[in-house]
Amino acid sequence: MGEPTSKAAAAAAAAAPAQIEARIRTLQSVVITTTIVVGVLILGGIASVWLGLSKMNDLRIIHEVRPNAVNDPGHQYALGEFLVNLQETDHFVKANVIFYLDEEKYIELARQREPVLRDVVIAVFSSKGIRDVSTLEGKELLKKELKERLTGVLPKGRVTDVRFPQFAIS
Repeated sequence: MGEPTSKAAAAAAAAAPAQIEARIRTLQSVVITTTIVVGVLILGGIASVWLGLSKMNDLRIIHEVRPNAVNDPGHQYALGEFLVNLQETDHFVKANVIFYLDEEKYIELARQREPVLRDVVIAVFSSKGIRDVSTLEGKELLKKELKERLTGVLPKGRVTDVRFPQFAIS
């Protein structure tokens, strides 16, 4: 009886290094695969953060005008800052809007109608695409449209000019 046990023990002892080598190869494969997957995930995360930040940093000042007393077209009314999505969902415009009235007596009327005036500006901006507002010609057409639409909202007086002291698109 002693002999079959020793043959079995010898066979098991001979197979043990092969099993150990197979397990080591399996563990090495798992470690390599895990390292590759983790590396890809880290690189993907870094790339997505970098792309997201680069898109956020794409906010650029497109046009800045300093009001000039020599070219003063009337009586100034500042509607303030606007942040409005453009027609494309991933772009927006940030602008300060100032308009000028032909007579000073209409400033108080503009103040009373400010919510309606602001709504007009938002409606006009949101109806535009990035191509409509990114060129100098596009901005001039935008000012012309705002001038006409703002004048139409005021029961008296006329908007003589619209200016953007700050204007940025992203």
